[in-house]
Amino acid sequence: MDKTYDSTQDFIDIHDIKNDLVILKNGKVACVLQLNSINFDLLSTREQDAIISSYSEIINSLNFTVQIVIKSRAMNIEKYVNKLLDIEQKINDPLLRVQAEAYRKFVQSTIKVNKVLDKQFYLVIPSGYVEYEEVGKNPFEFFNKLMGKQNKRAVNIDVDKIIAETRGDLIPKVDTLIRLFEKIHINAKRLTTVELVKLYFDAYKESSGKIKIGDSIAEYKAPLVEPNVI
Repeated sequence: MDKTYDSTQDFIDIHDIKNDLVILKNGKVACVLQLNSINFDLLSTREQDAIISSYSEIINSLNFTVQIVIKSRAMNIEKYVNKLLDIEQKINDPLLRVQAEAYRKFVQSTIKVNKVLDKQFYLVIPSGYVEYEEVGKNPFEFFNKLMGKQNKRAVNIDVDKIIAETRGDLIPKVDTLIRLFEKIHINAKRLTTVELVKLYFDAYKESSGKIKIGDSIAEYKAPLVEPNVI
């Protein structure tokens, strides 16, 4: 008897990504906003207090659930250091050259002690409202999650129908959050279909940073994803 192998899609909760929306296998739909960061330490004490207070008001005013996701990735700034070295060697003024060298050494010493991280901030807005479930009602729930049983591909999901039914619920939520975050000078941008596919592909792929794919969604759905020749 032939053995049936599970694919990666069998172990993730996403059924499809369409019309700038993420359709989950449980029938829920979600939007994802990308938020810019602000340098909190450079603000005055009064400005910091004002932002904290405004942020608290935003969170407390919501009558629906949101998920805040922070994606951190260690940055390789070796190219930047090499560029500084090239600039330093081209400087003729002795004083400026000493200053450039001091700055380069400062950067090199800093990255030896602390990792330089690129942080990206996302806000996930799901359709529907809070659902309360009895914890531990299924004694095999942990094992099902461990084996990916709860994530098997969903069947009989009408994607277009689900999108049409949930759009009226999600769009007001998204517009409200964008408007509220503008008050504290945070730009919230809704991710497009292609941006969502890239985001989740980067989150699930094993060879992070080694595969470069174009803007065609078909390239991500290919049975075998191969790196582009650069």
